Amino acid sequence: MKKKTLSLLLALLVLTTVMIAPVNAQEPIKIKVDGKYVESDVDPFILNDRTYVPARFVSETLGATVEWNTYAYGTPAVMMYPKDPDFLWLSVFPDKRAALVSEGVFRNDVPPIIKNDRTMLPVRFIASYFGCEVDWDDASRTVILTSTGDPKKFDIYSDKESTKKLSNWLMDPNHTTEQFLEILE
Repeated sequence: MKKKTLSLLLALLVLTTVMIAPVNAQEPIKIKVDGKYVESDVDPFILNDRTYVPARFVSETLGATVEWNTYAYGTPAVMMYPKDPDFLWLSVFPDKRAALVSEGVFRNDVPPIIKNDRTMLPVRFIASYFGCEVDWDDASRTVILTSTGDPKKFDIYSDKESTKKLSNWLMDPNHTTEQFLEILE
């Protein structure tokens, strides 16, 4: 009798798991840029209420050239060079909240991360840099980017205190890599 009860409970557990699994599976996150769906070879994901997207994919989709520099400024960096002359180059550093635009420091509340050998950026941060509006369609799990061409959207991330420290660092003929990395922290 105990074996039958145990078998029945096990069967119910398996059935419940099989029935619940499809309900918990979420659709992948999609990206729509200026009205057109675009696909990346790396899926965007949500971490700590932030949607992360591949740096190269989004940047190139929005018209930038992207380079990986293994030792820029003493630490790895992704460097983005927009074609639009109104936008200055951007350097982001995995695991660091600070980014550089020309000689200014901009700071996000979460850092870019490396996942599956790709630098993943918070979508709102990178989209703001490119002057895009960002929307989220919860029903279709779609990030919607709409180009506005306004480079001032990124100003909300400006870190004036760190920019001043960077300026002083650049003027100091004895500056060190360690001092630069402290500015990024």
